[in-house]
Amino acid sequence: MKKAAPHTSSAARRKAHFTTAVQVAGIAALYVLTFAGLLAFTLLIIEVVRRAGL
Repeated sequence: MKKAAPHTSSAARRKAHFTTAVQVAGIAALYVLTFAGLLAFTLLIIEVVRRAGL
């Protein structure tokens, strides 16, 4: 493989790092949304059961 020019490799590295950061942020957001959804669903179930119990 031919070695790229220093500034090109630096820019590519920065772009790759930025892309990775965006992917990590996206995955983290997905996890948070999933967790929030599960929490809301659980609270909804608990509320329904509580009202049915009363």
